[in-house]
Amino acid sequence: MKYVLMNKDHVILELELDINNNSFTKILRKVSMEYAPLSLYNTKGDLLEELNYWYHRRYMPDYRLDFYDLLENLDLFELYDYHETYYSFNMSDHYWVKPIDSEMTYQDILALKNHILPNFFEAALFKKNHPLNTYADPNITTEGILPKAWINKGEKSLLYKGFLKTELEPYNEVLAYMIAQKLGMDAIEYHLEIIDGQVFSVCDNFIDEHLEIVSAEDIMNGYQGEYNLENYLRIVKEHGLDASKMMNDMYLLDYLIKNTDRHMHNFGILRDPDTLKWVRVCPLFDHGTSLLSNNESTPKYFQNRESNFPFILSLVDQHYDLSLLEEVFEEFILLTKAYPIEENKVLEMIDIVRNQIRGID
Repeated sequence: MKYVLMNKDHVILELELDINNNSFTKILRKVSMEYAPLSLYNTKGDLLEELNYWYHRRYMPDYRLDFYDLLENLDLFELYDYHETYYSFNMSDHYWVKPIDSEMTYQDILALKNHILPNFFEAALFKKNHPLNTYADPNITTEGILPKAWINKGEKSLLYKGFLKTELEPYNEVLAYMIAQKLGMDAIEYHLEIIDGQVFSVCDNFIDEHLEIVSAEDIMNGYQGEYNLENYLRIVKEHGLDASKMMNDMYLLDYLIKNTDRHMHNFGILRDPDTLKWVRVCPLFDHGTSLLSNNESTPKYFQNRESNFPFILSLVDQHYDLSLLEEVFEEFILLTKAYPIEENKVLEMIDIVRNQIRGID
């Protein structure tokens, strides 16, 4: 089948798709490569191979908690069936695919983003049997292990994130945001919400039709050099942005909350998909895998998945008044009294941060 890769209404590539293994087998024509994902535009390797890697990463991963139960509840026995109605769009950028003879436009994709069906929300977060009956849903392309779902409320698109065994991930998100806010960091706001007795973290979508996230992985894959902080800062600076403060903030926050999941898809920059200008550094987000919910003891550093927290702290070269965090701890204790979390768990979370502070010379 012949398909096109789009960025909004810009045709990037004309392609041949093998529907049996859901992979592109041939690039028929390059049309407007400047609008391609950065890692494809600047690819160091085989374009077709890189394209399939990028494309397959857009699917909800099969390691998502209760993945196969979720598919069954949605009546989606094969995640990649029905290509005519599976446009591979998500809430973080404006790429999508369609059959080459389709008359779909980006306005149709925006309408789908702004009218997300509640089916996935009910199936993913409450394990209800709620057939989706369509693959044209941005929840199909969410990343990560945690149960999560986008839903529209009024003019807003909100991301609800659940929890794993400890049920503490939503609280971690909120405490991390409160710490970041108190220390003057640019971070996405998370709040807690109880539905049917379950606690979720909730945040607004900070991407609109004039912005897209370019992940650190896409940035580093698209340029020469080692995968490290020095090269990352250099590349970003070459595009007119200074990411040094944000990276200082990120590594200090990760150290304080013992975040072990700073992978290369949850930091980066924001780009204008029309002008392709790098607009600003992406704010901090995604801190659920930290504090008491950790099953791992080693943080990530670019491609190194077995770093250590003293090294992460060594990357911070700015001064922060950490005495301010005592106010945050008091506020967090008061906040959590309205939610079903044991007080001793709250105090343990706070003690982790205090112990990390004591480790700073």
